[in-house]
Amino acid sequence: MLPDHRHRRHLIEGIFSDFQRTHPKWKGRRTAFLPGHGTTLFIEGIHFIVDGDCSHLPALNKENAEEGAAYQFAGGFVYVKRLYKISKEYAKEHNLLYLDRVETSVGDFALPGGDLSNESLV
Repeated sequence: MLPDHRHRRHLIEGIFSDFQRTHPKWKGRRTAFLPGHGTTLFIEGIHFIVDGDCSHLPALNKENAEEGAAYQFAGGFVYVKRLYKISKEYAKEHNLLYLDRVETSVGDFALPGGDLSNESLV
């Protein structure tokens, strides 16, 4: 979390543009340089959430999922702990449609936009 509102006026804030194309998943996220932390650039959803406001965070899906990042989810936000893929055999045995999975701060579930197991669940 960022410091409370009294200290926010001392932050240098902006939007991450990814001009060097090194972190495309961070593009559009808010950024800040925090007093006392030198030139370390802090990225919203990676290092901080502004006052619990998740309205500027991207929705979680396969294209933008990154371990350690925060995403909009069910009216709030989640942190991605781990991304993984299950086998087609495991999916069939457990009646799961999606192979791409995500472990988050609120649970473990199918990653939106993930690969399908190509097996009918009926």
